[in-house]
Amino acid sequence: MNVHFVGYAADCVVTGEVALEGDRLTDLLTGQEEYSVDAVTLESLDEGRVVEVPTANVLREELCVVSATGPRGDPRRRLRTRPHPMRAQVGPYEVFGYLHATPTADPVTTALRRAVVPMTTGWIRYRRGSEMIERRHDGMLINRDRIDWLEHARDRDALLPSSLEVSSSSM
Repeated sequence: MNVHFVGYAADCVVTGEVALEGDRLTDLLTGQEEYSVDAVTLESLDEGRVVEVPTANVLREELCVVSATGPRGDPRRRLRTRPHPMRAQVGPYEVFGYLHATPTADPVTTALRRAVVPMTTGWIRYRRGSEMIERRHDGMLINRDRIDWLEHARDRDALLPSSLEVSSSSM
């Protein structure tokens, strides 16, 4: 199955399609160091220049955040969790959303044990040239190694800004 891919790298936004062979995109991101992306659009953060190529290989270490799309995996493996509003700086991206942790666990400690940190119902903000871009995503997968800081937020911080006009998980 192919799923839509939006990857936020330090210098560009990568969109395209990836072949998902496992249960979840998270499994692909944690299980491989390099991903083949088809029907690729690369959008520079510096000046917004767009380049389209048929395929590109993207390294996990280059990615800061990936929009979580596709199936959620086996429901039998899920634990009861509580959402915690959080914000993070991940390379040039400011990320707002909800980390999920078991009721007695510290969400930051729990999140930082994972190579890929999932957030739900959130949005990402970044500069493209002189323009501020804000995009909503139902889920985001954050590369732990690219996190500059991660802190608790308030529910209202994780709400979408009124200026945001882009629909869920789209570019």
